[in-house]
Amino acid sequence: MKTRNVLLATMLVCMFGFVAQAQIVRDTAFGNGADTFVGNDSNKDYQTNFGYGTYRGGMDIRYYTGVRCHIGIFRIDISQVSNMSGATLEFFLSDSGGARTWSVYGLNDGAVDENWDESTITYDNFSGFLNTSPVENGNYVLGDMTLLGTVAVPGTDNTAVSSNTTDLNLDSFLSSDTDGLVTFALIAAGDNAQAYVMTKEGMNDPANDPAWNGGGVAFPPRLVMPNASLGGASAPDPADGSTVTDLEMSQLRWKNTDSSVAVVWFGQADANELDYQSLLTHLVTIEEPADEESVAIPAEYLPLDVPATFTWAVESWVYPESDPNHYGEPNELLNVKIWKFYTSAIPLVKTNPSDQYKFAGETATFTATFESLTDLTNVIWLRNGVPVNYGEYPRIDLSLTSLGNYQYSTTLTVNNVGLADDGAYTCVVENGGGASEATGIGYLVIKRKLAQWAFDGNADDATGVYNGTLFGEPNFVEDGVHYAMEFDGADDYVQLPEGFDNFNSGLTFTVWAKPAAAASWARFFDFGNGADVNNVFVTRNGTTTNLTFNTSNGLVTANGALALNEWQFFAVTMTEAGNVIMYKNGLQIQTGSLGVPAVVTRTLNYIGESNWEADSLYRGLMDDLQIYNYALTDDELADMYAGVVGDFCRYPDMPGEFDYNGNCIVDLPDFAEFAANWLTCGLYPNCQ
Repeated sequence: MKTRNVLLATMLVCMFGFVAQAQIVRDTAFGNGADTFVGNDSNKDYQTNFGYGTYRGGMDIRYYTGVRCHIGIFRIDISQVSNMSGATLEFFLSDSGGARTWSVYGLNDGAVDENWDESTITYDNFSGFLNTSPVENGNYVLGDMTLLGTVAVPGTDNTAVSSNTTDLNLDSFLSSDTDGLVTFALIAAGDNAQAYVMTKEGMNDPANDPAWNGGGVAFPPRLVMPNASLGGASAPDPADGSTVTDLEMSQLRWKNTDSSVAVVWFGQADANELDYQSLLTHLVTIEEPADEESVAIPAEYLPLDVPATFTWAVESWVYPESDPNHYGEPNELLNVKIWKFYTSAIPLVKTNPSDQYKFAGETATFTATFESLTDLTNVIWLRNGVPVNYGEYPRIDLSLTSLGNYQYSTTLTVNNVGLADDGAYTCVVENGGGASEATGIGYLVIKRKLAQWAFDGNADDATGVYNGTLFGEPNFVEDGVHYAMEFDGADDYVQLPEGFDNFNSGLTFTVWAKPAAAASWARFFDFGNGADVNNVFVTRNGTTTNLTFNTSNGLVTANGALALNEWQFFAVTMTEAGNVIMYKNGLQIQTGSLGVPAVVTRTLNYIGESNWEADSLYRGLMDDLQIYNYALTDDELADMYAGVVGDFCRYPDMPGEFDYNGNCIVDLPDFAEFAANWLTCGLYPNCQ
């Protein structure tokens, strides 16, 4: 009886159209939602929980590089919601602090802290951030978090803020969720402005000043999903829009939530919500479907045609609200999910080549795998979009291997690599059906010195690639053993050509410097595309004596590193994994970790100048500034320092207590002092 009535209702859906999906809004007050902030500075300690605070709304957001770090954290419960495409974030800005752009990060699905506790979360214990160094006050290092995009924050208080899908596209992040919980982090620009966002606790605090809730129109952080629906079918296998090469695939699988009947349709057609019943075949009606369901693809469709488009639909039916005790029939349509998959005659990319970081003369190896129904007929490796010349064999060699089960592997080997081989490598393969898409990029980075400015009367680069242009009227002076450029702090700086695009293999910066003033945020160098756009720089931290290295994906600061009016040798190294060591005068002074810079051409590159207009120009002397695209070793940097000052005490603790005269070696004068006190006795009454 139920099946007959459901099929009758299905016919009515066919005649009058399907049930439209509606907008669904979930805020932090719903279900297992949460909202708070974490801090990492002297004011908001990294081990302190700020739980259910309500001051000015509750969520304190502030980032002043090296000084203040308050990060908004909130979780949205999206359980039972499907089709979250086009979703946007909204929050209520109770106190703006000025117009700017905030970065929005998402906690990776499956992270250990997805179900974090609002009453115990701190910067220190939240896996979204790292505190292994520990991270210095006023800084943060990303952990299990991914940058999702940005949101523009206005300069007015008591304002509703909404993201847009261009600057913050959440489709991939939301669709990859597996547990119904998504966590977001809001991080402000590093400009010291402080803002407050309304939380669910702030909304409910009667002691809160009405000024902070806009006269009662405020709301907690929320996710607006315009195309979503509750319950029904989800998690299709094969995935919607996927391409399959298994032409004997025999099952369709999906997950079911809160539906009493599932009606399944299938066919070789490009169908939609309006015509699926006329183009597809009704396969089965399932009463009381399980949480995970599957149906067999009819034998007459196998093997699947290729190339072809296949569509399948699952109607989810429920009992009407007027029948809460289920006396009647589940004849109310909850929703219809339409999914498609494709069979392809052309090869599919399965794995991409990995980056190769090599010195000149070494061997680089790129490997990619593909899936193909028929034998591959051609393999094309490309460097920067241009086919690689296999005619250089045996320096350049190509292999293709059948792995079985329609899988193929191809390897490009480049022996005796040189600068001409540096670049972005991709691969395309062909079979009788056509050409595959290109793989993702695998970079070959030739590890080398990128630039060296000796400042011997000009700003020329010793490599000839990054010759600088002088601005202002800088002087070139001889000061002790250094012939250096003198920056006046008023209008002197060096502008460099575009480049500095790829630091995936690491980075080293070295310079001899004699600062003459504690100028605010004065740069040694700044490579970027404007303020807070892919910047990589080494700078004085504010007007302090601290030295900061920043990659736009984190920063590391060495406290008390900078002295005025004396020559100092500074170096910063970063490995391909983002591990950083900072040096002064040949010795390590700070370690840390951060994200490596994005691979992008940087067009606004300076020595002694910042990409931020408000920052001061460097004042003082600089000599022999060098940039490498890999991390130099302790020994190499010690040799570089000793090459100027001569022997120096690199291991001050090694001589130990017997280095009486402090010259970093246990020698004859130390023995003489020791011998002079030989048998000195303090026993009483007898010394023997």
